[in-house]
Amino acid sequence: AAGPPHGPSVARAAARAVLEDAARLDPPLVLDYLALVDPSDFTEIPDAYEGEAILAVAAKVGTTRLIDNIRLTFGAPRPETTDHRSATATDASTTEATSSGATSPGAPTTPQGPLGATR
Repeated sequence: AAGPPHGPSVARAAARAVLEDAARLDPPLVLDYLALVDPSDFTEIPDAYEGEAILAVAAKVGTTRLIDNIRLTFGAPRPETTDHRSATATDASTTEATSSGATSPGAPTTPQGPLGATR
């Protein structure tokens, strides 16, 4: 079972693809672990999982160990709200870019960082 079209299996595959590309660089990225886990108990989530998850990565580049994580939500989108505290990072970057004149309102933005990279 591959799971939903935008579910955990897709997130894992995208992360692996980026990390495999980085492993071919000089110096190469050497993966310690890639885990997509339930934030309540840090167990791996199944492909049919819905709800919040954490994508966690640890790797080395040369002698430097890199550790990072990002929260992801799978399943139905959260309801829209006017409360600014519940805005997502994408909402904030879109607002920032729009207010600086970098993009026009409604223009799509590309997430920054290795998981936002396109192949």
